[in-house]
Amino acid sequence: MSDSEEYEGSYEYDNSDEGSSLEFSDVDYGDDNSLNELEHEDTHAKVMFSFPTSTTSSGIPTHRMKYQALCIDEIQKCIEQKVKELSDLLQLDIGKCLVLLLTYGWNEHKLLDDYVNCKEQSNLLLEHGIYDKAFPSNLNCLLTKETGEEVICSICCCSPEPSEPMSFFSLFGCRHKFCTDCYSHYIQTKNEGSQVIIDCPFSDPKCTLKVTTLELNVLSDFIEESIKQPKENITQAKLISEDEIKQLYNLSSDEEQFDSNGNVINQFDDDKEENEREVTSINDIVYDFHKAMLKREREELDSKRNRTILSKYWYNVSNQYCMTQVKRFKHCPYPDCESVVEFLGFDSDNIASIEEQISLLLIPLVRCGRKHQFCFACMEVSHAPCPCKVVEKWKQKCEDDSETLNWIQSNTKDCPKCHSIIEKNGGCNHMSCTACNYQFCWLCLGDWSSHTNNYRCDQYKGNDSLDGDSVRASLERYMFYFDHFNNQRISHDKDREILEKFESRIRELQIKAGVSWIETVFYKECVTALLECRQILKWSYAFLFYVPKCRGKQLVEAAQWQLSDKVERLSKLFADTPASEVLACKKSFLYIKSSMIVAQEKFLETCIDIFADPTTMISFKRRLNIT
Repeated sequence: MSDSEEYEGSYEYDNSDEGSSLEFSDVDYGDDNSLNELEHEDTHAKVMFSFPTSTTSSGIPTHRMKYQALCIDEIQKCIEQKVKELSDLLQLDIGKCLVLLLTYGWNEHKLLDDYVNCKEQSNLLLEHGIYDKAFPSNLNCLLTKETGEEVICSICCCSPEPSEPMSFFSLFGCRHKFCTDCYSHYIQTKNEGSQVIIDCPFSDPKCTLKVTTLELNVLSDFIEESIKQPKENITQAKLISEDEIKQLYNLSSDEEQFDSNGNVINQFDDDKEENEREVTSINDIVYDFHKAMLKREREELDSKRNRTILSKYWYNVSNQYCMTQVKRFKHCPYPDCESVVEFLGFDSDNIASIEEQISLLLIPLVRCGRKHQFCFACMEVSHAPCPCKVVEKWKQKCEDDSETLNWIQSNTKDCPKCHSIIEKNGGCNHMSCTACNYQFCWLCLGDWSSHTNNYRCDQYKGNDSLDGDSVRASLERYMFYFDHFNNQRISHDKDREILEKFESRIRELQIKAGVSWIETVFYKECVTALLECRQILKWSYAFLFYVPKCRGKQLVEAAQWQLSDKVERLSKLFADTPASEVLACKKSFLYIKSSMIVAQEKFLETCIDIFADPTTMISFKRRLNIT
């Protein structure tokens, strides 16, 4: 396996031989260690892991979380398959089975128990808004053309005229008729509100019958056909009246056909110049190509899902299912990404929930179908090697200490003798420590007795022997780690900016030189690896801030330095290599990237290894106020 393949795929294995099914129940999936994976004939998702190996090189178990990356469409297909299985079992229409699952909150076990044990199954169906009679094979009878004035749509209060018939739609069980325009608008409104249990719109008296997908499919197909029909008519009209349009165009634009010299003006020249200006403008803009592609794909998906009222409804059903199983499914937090990650348990028998994994200071890092990495527990962008509690504490500390630190550094100093914090509350530089009564100069921190009228205080003398328990020493320690944390954040952003410019040049080179995208894919792998390692380095300083002094901390710092060295080397290679020479330097890029990935995995393993020492674990948790 190549280095690039190892980086992208070493967290997964293929279990295509294992059978599985989508279970709908009230089981707490956060505490289930033996979940079946979603699978159907069109889905071949792979089980992936939150860490590359089940143990570190030192033999410490990593208690990996198992998961798989899915998209909403895959979840929909799995739901459809499970609904069909339930339909075969209960001998009910598919649409009715879906309504039952929705009204039961996807608790299939309770649904089956109630259905089998109830005396009158038809009463149970009616209680949940389902007509107890079977649907006919052809549901086109739900659509009717009405011409009589006695038929009135109770939404718009319109009735058809003999010369202008109206199309009406009704549910099979109640036959409450509404014009198709009002009914489709009613469904669209429910879809926009993400409602998946939709009642018949009849309100006097209130009709509790639920709209099923089979009935919705009839209305959706009708609306789609009615939308297509006018377009066909318009196209036909254009073909018939082409000569007339051409004649009208020539008459209305005679004055614009020639310039002052009598030359024919070609309107396409103007269009060409405008297009060239647009291309130039686009090339001047530095943007993330992959982010733009992701946004475009998202827009295409939205267009596809909003194409019909049925497709939008199914999208809402799939989303609603994921939201009701919040411990099992998580949406990717990245903007314009709709990937979903499903929790499948752990590869360890010692833990059975995310909470237990977090208590061991481990991080359930997952990667969605778009390769976005995030924490399954806190839904933050990848923050390895920091446990979630460290991220929470560090962010709070950064917010709380910034104002305090600025004020203390500006208005206080340590007593040169006892190191107590002294606040300057006046303009005089003659200071007297209230703790030890030592008198000194505010400017130079020297003994005040040496300051005579002829003495010139022009130098600040620092004190290196600060008390480690003093507030100032604590703040200076915090500032050390914060400065390095912030520096890596800035470096990450700078690297990203440079690489985005670099990427636009690579695409230009690919087009001009006729190079296949496969030959430049290594570049994207290097970019992704570099930015992810920058992210790891950034959070490593927050991690080390809370790690107590121990031998393990020295090992972490040594591994951190190795990773930092490789990151800087790859970053420098990007900065020093012109886009035109990237292909020639492919081996150098891959070599440094490979060594960087090795250093990254070694560093993350070391961060896990140090907690094998119970003393370090207890001390670390105490600093975080974790019991």
